[in-house]
Amino acid sequence: RAVVEGFGLPEERVCVIPPGVDVERYVPADPPAGFRDRYGLGAGPVLLTVGRVVERKGHDMVIRALPRVAAAHPDVKYVVCGGAPAGELDRLRALAAEGGVGAHVVFAGHVPEEDVADLYRTCAVCVMPSRILEGGDSEGFGITYLEAGACARPVIGGREAGVVDAVVDGETGYLVDPRDPAAIADAIDAILADPVLGRAMGEAGRARVLEGFTWDRIAERYLAAV
Repeated sequence: RAVVEGFGLPEERVCVIPPGVDVERYVPADPPAGFRDRYGLGAGPVLLTVGRVVERKGHDMVIRALPRVAAAHPDVKYVVCGGAPAGELDRLRALAAEGGVGAHVVFAGHVPEEDVADLYRTCAVCVMPSRILEGGDSEGFGITYLEAGACARPVIGGREAGVVDAVVDGETGYLVDPRDPAAIADAIDAILADPVLGRAMGEAGRARVLEGFTWDRIAERYLAAV
């Protein structure tokens, strides 16, 4: 729609092909011994956001949701994984301190590539409530949702922009209002409180990736388009 309306191209000439997932790297497995200790995760449930730490990704809204989540799950940890521009981490740390959840947030910074899959495997839910910013900055797709799904983990995303193509609401995870911390907290709690639901969503996520988002499948779509 953006291309058709923005550039005046005929709709029949536009083909949308998403990125693919390395399903040999991102697979369900147990993380190595001591992995939780390495990142200070404790023994409780882990929430995870993977990606550059910028405003549209919604880290701030997850932190605003954390007091409600921690009230029901006092040993929860939220891992923020990714590099950040100057000042953004300070803003998020201040927000966590203001909400009384500073001890629940782990700012992991840039994580070695070999550890990313293990972080997915360690988390109970991958949450990134991306939103469209006032200037138009938005999530084009959100490959992290599919990487988490490939590791059989449920996901929570914002119901805006390209995220709606990456998450099947109620099946591979939840789509929520990305500006509503209460809605984010409720979606997180629904998964943490029901391990059977979380497993089912994770399994559905992996099945969806294997069916349509391996690089072989993506290559087939490119070849069919030429």
